[in-house]
Amino acid sequence: MFSHFSRHLLTVNTEHRPNTRDILSIMAQQEIHLIQQHRGGQSKEDVEPPDRPGVFNLLKMPALPREKVVEPAIEAELRYFVPLSLFKEVTEGKKPLLIVQSYLPRTLIPDLLEHYEIHQWVNYADKFDVARIRAVQDPTGTSSYELEFKTPKFSSGNVRSSRHILPHPIPITASDFTTLQEHATDGTLVKRRYTVHGQIGPKKRATPCVAEVDEFIAGGIPHKKFETSFVTVDIELSQQQLIHRLISGQHTFDFLAKCVDMNIVNSKLCSPLSNRKIARNGLGDKQIKALQSLERIRLAAS
Repeated sequence: MFSHFSRHLLTVNTEHRPNTRDILSIMAQQEIHLIQQHRGGQSKEDVEPPDRPGVFNLLKMPALPREKVVEPAIEAELRYFVPLSLFKEVTEGKKPLLIVQSYLPRTLIPDLLEHYEIHQWVNYADKFDVARIRAVQDPTGTSSYELEFKTPKFSSGNVRSSRHILPHPIPITASDFTTLQEHATDGTLVKRRYTVHGQIGPKKRATPCVAEVDEFIAGGIPHKKFETSFVTVDIELSQQQLIHRLISGQHTFDFLAKCVDMNIVNSKLCSPLSNRKIARNGLGDKQIKALQSLERIRLAAS
């Protein structure tokens, strides 16, 4: 298997060519009939790390900051469930990004960290246990590709969904994305992302902030389009003061009053709706039950 992987890397141009092997362009043209079909079963060699130098030494090395060793950044993500009726109102007139997000098996993480020399410029890199690749197409049709690592979630102040991440994602080429995506055996999800700009805090000292409204439209193993989409909004903050002000209502995102705050709902209820579980399971029974429960909570509060 991995000898084929190496041959593929040797023959694919490492520069982005929009008309060849552009996964996002294929998606846009075929309205989600995208990404190769995941195999029904995976053998042991599908998830074991490939031998060096066959794979990672042939991936293109991006330019990364190595002037000094830095601490990993903290990502505190506050998530809300958005009813579809409100979604149309919030995103009216906005053009979305189209995102394909795939998860690599944990067994590949040590070699990925070594290849991209993460240990040389980020402390505690051995704590990363999630590796994901992402392809993003903007409204003009321009695509970008990135690799990101994350640690397990931990409690941080008022937010229980904090985690450590790289200070910034690693940019990768279109061909490297395609190659790594072939080995993303932990699942793939597809979503449209709308950006809503707002502010947090008192008017005279308000901090600009962005709410990311995500419409999930496909996912799972095997990968398939959802019969009905669902929507969440994520606000990522790193300062406890901003988190406190958002939770207390000191912000300009008025539509959040009509959403369900998934940060205070029972974590077991919301767990099936994590990005990683959507990528692996799609809209399975647990996901549908979670969405139905959130809708009941919303109706009871309205």
